[in-house]
Amino acid sequence: MLAQGKEAYKSLLQPLVANVRPRSAIDLGTGAGTWLAAVKELGATRVLGLDGPWASRDNLVIRDDEFRIVDFEAGLPNVGRFDLAICLEVLEHISPAAAQRSVDWLCERSDVILFSAAIPEQGGMHHINEAWQSDWAAKFATHGYLAYDIIRPIVWRDDAIPWWYRQNCVVYALPDVASAHGWTPSRPEALDLVHPDRFLMAARQVKRLRSRTLKGRIRSLWQRFG
Repeated sequence: MLAQGKEAYKSLLQPLVANVRPRSAIDLGTGAGTWLAAVKELGATRVLGLDGPWASRDNLVIRDDEFRIVDFEAGLPNVGRFDLAICLEVLEHISPAAAQRSVDWLCERSDVILFSAAIPEQGGMHHINEAWQSDWAAKFATHGYLAYDIIRPIVWRDDAIPWWYRQNCVVYALPDVASAHGWTPSRPEALDLVHPDRFLMAARQVKRLRSRTLKGRIRSLWQRFG
């Protein structure tokens, strides 16, 4: 499963890596380091993954010295600059204030950032800070970073990649860097998308709820009048 996951991650990263060709990458909220392991296989030689104390070093797929425990709420360390910064499906788990500081921190780390976070009502464990993609775009814009929707059109129907990444992944970059790669900025209001897989999941949940409610009403009427 890990190998399959890494291959799927490489598929998502490939369109970005083909342009940026990062030799170094940092991942905020790295978990086991699978995204960084994928970046390494695509050519990066220096990587660093950061995550909270809930992340176990026993599960790492990167070297132990490529991983660091941090406290998102207390502030993040200055670890230098990287060719690519990654932060995927992380900031919805922390407070809005800590999330804003994390965006500031990401912009200090790299000119190119691969970012995603859960949209409102996406669902998930300990989601306390869900927001639309356009809301995150506004935060990056305060640092001069624009949104480039160059990943989602390519991976939108790739079922090997979890739908939440296909739904939420947006590249943020400084305009001069993006222009050198031939990227065209996206209008923030056009970023807010819900993937069909998530829509169908929600629709089926509503259908099941309605079915249970109807059956309960029929059962109640039967017990009352039957």
